[in-house]
Amino acid sequence: FSGRLIKNWPIENFMQLASWLTGDMGAAVVLLGTKSDAESSPSLAEMAESANANSLVGETSLQEAIAIISQADLYIGNDSGLTHVAARLDIPSLAIFSGVAPIENWAPFGKDVTIISYGRPLQRVVRAAVDALVKDHAIDVELIDLRDRKC
Repeated sequence: FSGRLIKNWPIENFMQLASWLTGDMGAAVVLLGTKSDAESSPSLAEMAESANANSLVGETSLQEAIAIISQADLYIGNDSGLTHVAARLDIPSLAIFSGVAPIENWAPFGKDVTIISYGRPLQRVVRAAVDALVKDHAIDVELIDLRDRKC
């Protein structure tokens, strides 16, 4: 999540994407965010469960979140600090920009960053971008219980 609500892609869209990733793509999905993100979306845990996603929203420190991201095969997120972290760690990243902040000024830097903006039919674009990233990197994802990891 981003610190500004207006910069966030709707959580319902992330849940649809998570359902597609876990169902059609066979991927493991982990949601990260702060305690205030969890408090602002009381139905988040229920939505994550219905999408077969592992929600760690509000349960990790910044260091733990970075450690989890460093193990990811793919990162998808809003224009946020964690998106910049994933990009700098050279994790294949899909950054979703709302168009509020100028992309040319705030784009994350990294070897493999795809940036999309709200100005397009986003759900279809996100799926196509994820599908391409998965194919380009031959990403093979396995389900790992991240709660037991030491960071």
